[in-house]
Amino acid sequence: MTPSSKLAPNTFFVIIIGLYFAQGLPSGILAKALPPLMREYGVSLSLIGALKLLALPWFLKFLWAPFVDQRSSRRRWIIALQSSVIPLLLLLSLFPLESLMNQYLWLFLGALLLINTLSATQDIATDGLTASTLHESQLGIANTIQVAAYKVGLILGGSLLLILIDDIGWQASLVLCCVLLAIALLPLVFQRSVGAIHANNTAQKSQLINGKNQSSLTAMQSLKDFFMQENIGLWLLILMTCKLSDALGSSMLNPMLVDKGFSLSDIGYLNSIISGIGLLGACIGGLVFLRWHSKSLLFSVSFLQSLAILLFAIIANTPSLSLWGIYAIAGFEQLVDGISTVVIFAFMMMFCRQGLEGTDYTLQNSVHIIGMGIASLASGVIAEHAGFESLFITGFIVGLASLLFIAKWQPPLKYKPIA
Repeated sequence: MTPSSKLAPNTFFVIIIGLYFAQGLPSGILAKALPPLMREYGVSLSLIGALKLLALPWFLKFLWAPFVDQRSSRRRWIIALQSSVIPLLLLLSLFPLESLMNQYLWLFLGALLLINTLSATQDIATDGLTASTLHESQLGIANTIQVAAYKVGLILGGSLLLILIDDIGWQASLVLCCVLLAIALLPLVFQRSVGAIHANNTAQKSQLINGKNQSSLTAMQSLKDFFMQENIGLWLLILMTCKLSDALGSSMLNPMLVDKGFSLSDIGYLNSIISGIGLLGACIGGLVFLRWHSKSLLFSVSFLQSLAILLFAIIANTPSLSLWGIYAIAGFEQLVDGISTVVIFAFMMMFCRQGLEGTDYTLQNSVHIIGMGIASLASGVIAEHAGFESLFITGFIVGLASLLFIAKWQPPLKYKPIA
């Protein structure tokens, strides 16, 4: 039993609330605030779509996940990495927003790339800590917390930031974000035993249980063994395609609203409200996974995600659509997104090998994000050349591909044990 497993579950849940919130806040700046800000300054849709390249560390983090699993403790990784994000945001706060969007644009994007690298590496340690500490019966709750806390970070780093920029300015808004990041880290700092054990100790214990002779798995061997598992190829195809529709459609919603005449504050308020609906979806996702973690559930949420993006075409094609209609459609998409994300993440945690949770979850998550990243890169090009309505219809059609893979997939009869 690891030191962290001696904690009451509620105490550990408080810790991961702060850690996942801390990942969502800078992601909100990139995913939610930056696209409408850049569109406001006249940046092309193609370049806005290409912003997903800044998330490249999230695509590739599986390459260094074994190193994080086997070097130092997860606690040290998390504290060091999150503490490094704060001064970078403070540095960006020293520049006026107008200069960041013009002469210092590439410096701004480079800093965001570095922040993403730090956050992606922290995610490896945080996911490994969560998967190795909790029992399988707690994974639904844990992933509800993960998605909900991450979405709260997205709201504050994205939607609320857009509102605050109009009220208190860019620089004060970023300083406030840094204060929130520091507060989010405090629960882990004060619980010294959580994640303090060297991750490699757990891996060695797992290998002894499985009858392996080597004292530790090499990074390449741990990656190779993961891909040798039964039916893993089809499962990875599911992960790559199940959120393609969301990646194609949701990234262009805010730029479309800018083109329709919405102000940054209007978009900020809209995103705040529908993100709250997304939090409700995350809670629902945890409950349904607890009672119904089956292939049918995965099939259902994947279909609903594609359908929700198709409804965005109504916003694009109906100039007279009321504000309530926009809220209803965008809110439904966020509700489905919250449910589907929790379900998918919980399945990924169930398929982690004992002692290599950080590596296995990161591998699955990287495949998942790669599929979404490719779609996001294409979204701006499709929207600019074919229009928003065609983009959302394409998202629906492409999203249906995952249903074919899910229909053929046979889940393992017995899931991998969680340490």
